[in-house]
Amino acid sequence: MKTRKLTKYLLASTAVVWIVWDIFVAIEPTPGDTESEVIRDYAWNHPFVPLGFGVLMGHFLWTRAGGRYFKRSPWLLVPIGLGALALDASGVIGSIQPLIPFGAGMLLGHTLWTQSTPDKHKEAT
Repeated sequence: MKTRKLTKYLLASTAVVWIVWDIFVAIEPTPGDTESEVIRDYAWNHPFVPLGFGVLMGHFLWTRAGGRYFKRSPWLLVPIGLGALALDASGVIGSIQPLIPFGAGMLLGHTLWTQSTPDKHKEAT
């Protein structure tokens, strides 16, 4: 089996598990336990969460035409992430609008961990 096909199966099966779990906790009477509510609460109280999601979205979705897969070393994200985590843990940042670190994360993901635009003739599925 090709690794691309295996990766697609792993992603699909993981998504199914998350969806089933979210349905279960949405039906269950405990308030505030769905994935959306937990992520929202963490995002407002811990800015490194939306920063991390932003880095992933910048990496996954914001590609460069004709560029190399890694414009710069993605290892540069490690000290940035550790610094954001340290600032978050120290309480210096506090509770800020989650879109700010998310937007910064998208720029970091695109700049430091970019992918080249997919080949138009390559199978997209």
